[in-house]
Amino acid sequence: MKESKHLTYHVQKFFQDYLQAHRGLSSNTVFAYRDAIKLFLAFLSRHTRRHIAKLALDDLSAENVLAFLSDVEKTRKCSITTRNLRLSALRTFFGYLVTQDTMHADQYQRVMSIPLKQSSHRLVEYLEVKEVKAIIDCINVNEATGRRDYALLNFLYNTGARVQEACDLRIENIHFESQPLATITGKGRKIRQVPLWSETVTLLKSYIAERGPLMDPMN
Repeated sequence: MKESKHLTYHVQKFFQDYLQAHRGLSSNTVFAYRDAIKLFLAFLSRHTRRHIAKLALDDLSAENVLAFLSDVEKTRKCSITTRNLRLSALRTFFGYLVTQDTMHADQYQRVMSIPLKQSSHRLVEYLEVKEVKAIIDCINVNEATGRRDYALLNFLYNTGARVQEACDLRIENIHFESQPLATITGKGRKIRQVPLWSETVTLLKSYIAERGPLMDPMN
């Protein structure tokens, strides 16, 4: 088998077997990895002046990855956060390659050691209770979309759920019995149960009643 076929084979196996079957990642995460690797291979094709089908495992070097990350920032005008997300996806891919192609293991390890870039902007780590309340109180509950958003934000605040986790929620995942709780499926298909406050229960019941029992309460 030629090197170019080896590369195509590993890319296919990475998505078809490793990500979904072995790591159980969500479809959105898989799509993010797909986009990062697709952009990287397209960049390599331009950088080496060879068709993607002609790329080989030897092209997957730390130098080429660094050139790609520079292109992400300077040419594509992406933020440091996006640059780091692309790198994280590539690290996962190269981590997989280490287990599959030992002849290039040192080459892949050098890519995995490329550090994330520090952002000059301080990230907001959390909101104070009064800040959360201020945001929620700004919502116009006289409109249907406002009542939806009010219920959603209260649910997120109550449960600490990620936005995607809330989007994946179904009515059958919410239990309104004597001890109300929400069954949330997170990353890696990990399931957790979170108690619901009485205020959250009231809002969810009201919104579900307004939209109808066959509707997704979070949409």
